[in-house]
Amino acid sequence: MAANGRNGGDSYAATLQELAAAFTELKRDRGAPSYDRILVRGKKVCGERHAMSKASVSEVFAGRRGPASLDRLLWLVRVLLSYDDGEEVEPPERRDPQLQVWRDRWHTLERARAAARRASSTDDAERVLAAGRDSVAATSLVEGIEPDDTFLRSGRHQRRSPFELQSDLPAPATRPAGDDSAAPAGRGAPPPPDTSLATPSPLRPADEPRPTMVGLPPRLTEAFAAPEVRVDAVCLTAETLLLALGEPVRLIHEGRIRPRSIDVRILLPSREINLAFPISVKSPGDTSVKILDDDPVHQRWLELRNVQGHVLRHNLLALRSRHGIDVQVTFRALPFTPPMKLYLLNGTEALMAYYMVTRLEEEVESQTLEIYDAIGAASLLFSYERRAGMREAAFVEQSQMWFDALWETITTDLTLS
Repeated sequence: MAANGRNGGDSYAATLQELAAAFTELKRDRGAPSYDRILVRGKKVCGERHAMSKASVSEVFAGRRGPASLDRLLWLVRVLLSYDDGEEVEPPERRDPQLQVWRDRWHTLERARAAARRASSTDDAERVLAAGRDSVAATSLVEGIEPDDTFLRSGRHQRRSPFELQSDLPAPATRPAGDDSAAPAGRGAPPPPDTSLATPSPLRPADEPRPTMVGLPPRLTEAFAAPEVRVDAVCLTAETLLLALGEPVRLIHEGRIRPRSIDVRILLPSREINLAFPISVKSPGDTSVKILDDDPVHQRWLELRNVQGHVLRHNLLALRSRHGIDVQVTFRALPFTPPMKLYLLNGTEALMAYYMVTRLEEEVESQTLEIYDAIGAASLLFSYERRAGMREAAFVEQSQMWFDALWETITTDLTLS
């Protein structure tokens, strides 16, 4: 499958067509079962968790869109492989080696999709840069200054961190110690620092990290404006994610945004592990797994995890019944306590915040206990985007690979009881 090309959108469209051709060939080789048979058979032998709608299956075979997630792609492949010349056979296991080629096709599709989004973002950036060039040129004509095209190409009108912006500012003129006089304003004197460069890019709100509960909702709202929404999250209870999803969900109910599909995958700690936090101050780390059911701090965390997960799933699945949106919400259990929360949006942005563990007093089962815990909503949220340069693009890609590796290997099914 082609993953690269001069035009990101053309490459993505070509990759969709190649994926459609591969699915069509597989369907034909397996006896050409109808879409209705595929759906009924799939729910029977592969479960409903990652099942696709008839409309989604039709669009995948037509090359108009790709599956919303790797899980859905593998679901469709396994269903097709459960036919042998039209006869029903056992589908391959999820980790069967013959599925690797389809995993590779998925990653190729993701790279092409990201390239198409980057191409769109670059077009936007070029328009902003052109507007900035015109503005600077007009100002230069008024002030009699020669416009510096090298400066305009330096990318300062694009999204950059405050540290990069600061390092790009001209150095102040060197003067002898004790000389408080202003630098000469002659032709050779360096220009004063242009503080207007420190303002946020028109492509994006303020760059500086903000508390998670402040920074996450607008990023989710922008992500939900895409036709195909994919959110992957690693967190402790999903409480902040639940609250932050309120804004995009409201906009969907109002009819202001309307994605075709929403796929949410969430990794949460397993109920069966000894958590690093929250935990009692009196006995950190020495609670036997066998008596976790008797640990009030652990049970309080478990109740919060399950309640938040249930409400989050309910709110998103309601979009399927009320608005006909293809919605999938899946949880899996981590065998460790995540030291940070991570949100991956549409494969193009990674948002990360560290859990700051602190000592607190909490009411647990009618008693006041001292515990070590983290208040995730107040943690500073750092954003990284593919379109912001090679460094951030690499971080987003590696974060997505890390999440996918956990999802496919050491995590287990999670039941919200």
